[in-house]
Amino acid sequence: FYEGGKRLHANIVHATAPAPAPETPDVVQPGITTKVETLPDGSRIVTQTDLESGAITEILTMPNGVKARTTVTEAGEAQSRITIPDGVNGAVVEIPAGNGNVAIRVNEDGTETVLPIACIENGRARIWLEGSAVVRFEARTVSFADIADGEIRAAAEQMAAQGIFAGTGGGNFTPGLPVDRATLVTVLYRLDGMKKPETAPNFVDVAAGVWYADAVAWCQGAGVTNGVGGGRFAPDVPLTWEQTALMLYRYA
Repeated sequence: FYEGGKRLHANIVHATAPAPAPETPDVVQPGITTKVETLPDGSRIVTQTDLESGAITEILTMPNGVKARTTVTEAGEAQSRITIPDGVNGAVVEIPAGNGNVAIRVNEDGTETVLPIACIENGRARIWLEGSAVVRFEARTVSFADIADGEIRAAAEQMAAQGIFAGTGGGNFTPGLPVDRATLVTVLYRLDGMKKPETAPNFVDVAAGVWYADAVAWCQGAGVTNGVGGGRFAPDVPLTWEQTALMLYRYA
C-alpha cells in the first residue's frame, strides 16, 4: 500500500516504517525499464515496465521463499502467479490489483473461486493463501439504495462484491437491522470459503434447506457455535456482544 507517495511494507509488522531507497538505480533494457527495491522485512521487489505495451510486471520474493509474479496490463487487468514452497503454512502477500476490487483464484480445472479474505485498496491487494495459486483481479460493482454515500456504503458494497454480504433484498442493505445469529454464522461461513458441510445441522429449529442451514452446520462442526441450549440454535435472535465475541474468538 502507499501513503504520502511512499510504499509501505506489505506485512503488517513494519507498516509504519519509511520505504528504503531503491537498492539499485533504474536499469534500462531494450524496451523495458527495471527497478529493484528491498522492503524493511527483507522482501525484494523487481518492477519491470514494458514501454511498448504499457504492461507492468512486479516480481515479489519474500524471505520465507514465497514468490509472486504479477502482470498488470495497460487496461488495468491484473493476474498473479503465487508460489508458496513446501513447509510454509500459508502466507499473506501484497501484490498489484490493477483496476480490480475482487480477488479470484483460478483453479487447475479452469473453475474460479472468489477469495473472501482480501484487502484491496489503491490498486494493491493483500491476500491470504494456504498454497500456491493463480489469482486474477476483477472489477465488480454492487450498489445498495438505502445507504448514504460514505465509508459505510463503500464498505458494504465492497463486502457484497466479494460475496461476504448479499443485502436484504430489493437492492437494500438495511444498515440499521440488528444482526441475528443466522446472519453472523453465514458471514463466517462465507469468509471460510463455503465448504459443503459433511453433516446436517443438529438443531431442532434449523430446517433443512433454509438459507442459513449449511452455515449453521459448518459452524457447529467447526466448534464455532453450540447453540443456546435445549437443542436449539435460535437463528432469528439478535446477537449480544457476549455471543458475538465468543463466536468470533472460536472462529479465529
